[in-house]
Amino acid sequence: QEQAKADPAAAKALQDYFDGARAYAQAMDGINLGMLVPTGALGQESIFQVVGVTHGDAKAIQTAQRKMLENQQAFMNLMNAQGAMQVNTTFTESAKTIDGVSLNAFQTKFSPAAGRQPTPQEAQMQQMMAFMYGPQGVSGYTGVVGDNFISSMGVSDAVMQQLIASAKSNEDVLSKSPAVQSVAKALPPTHFAAGYFALDQFVSTLANYAKAFGLPINLQLPADLPPIGLSASTEGTAVRVDTYVPTQLIQSLVAAGMQAKMQMQA
Repeated sequence: QEQAKADPAAAKALQDYFDGARAYAQAMDGINLGMLVPTGALGQESIFQVVGVTHGDAKAIQTAQRKMLENQQAFMNLMNAQGAMQVNTTFTESAKTIDGVSLNAFQTKFSPAAGRQPTPQEAQMQQMMAFMYGPQGVSGYTGVVGDNFISSMGVSDAVMQQLIASAKSNEDVLSKSPAVQSVAKALPPTHFAAGYFALDQFVSTLANYAKAFGLPINLQLPADLPPIGLSASTEGTAVRVDTYVPTQLIQSLVAAGMQAKMQMQA
């Protein structure tokens, strides 16, 4: 109410943002999300590379997401009331076409307030943002593929082609992986959400970035290690969360860590 009195236009934009979020949730039946392992140099490629396929009323989801993005600026302005950093969000309809699919683009960039030099802390924050999201900031593409709504953040056109092909075929490649299958068997068979965290790939990525900074880290991990599994299900009136950590994963990480430590001491 206070925000509405102070700035009615911003208050309406915020309300439209939350209305879009509600419509998005109501139109979706389920969602598959995945985070890719970055391979490029820090600052030149986004660390956070995410792809997603949302199932449901794809057209309604696209409309709702556009409404959210178009009103996101007011949301950011409210969070940045002191004006220390300038946050600019843009939305471009039909920005590009890949494999016959028209894609909308979104981008959010952070910069110091206009008219002044960044403080050392702000400059450091800008560098960290470039490390996390690449030179283009928080950016990505969305589109409709049949009955599916696809979305991405920080990925290349080649990855977008793979995402579009996956949405067209509706093929679940991840569940066919022997490593994932072994973990899935240890989780409750009935659940409303499940996720798999490849800790070995996460550790290897950190080691590769550490080597880029000159640290003599040489990790050697076995291929196709099983991931950590998580699931959420209902039990009576409660929500139950299960986590499964494979012994093979921990043993391999400990052995690789000890080997790397000995190499660094030598």
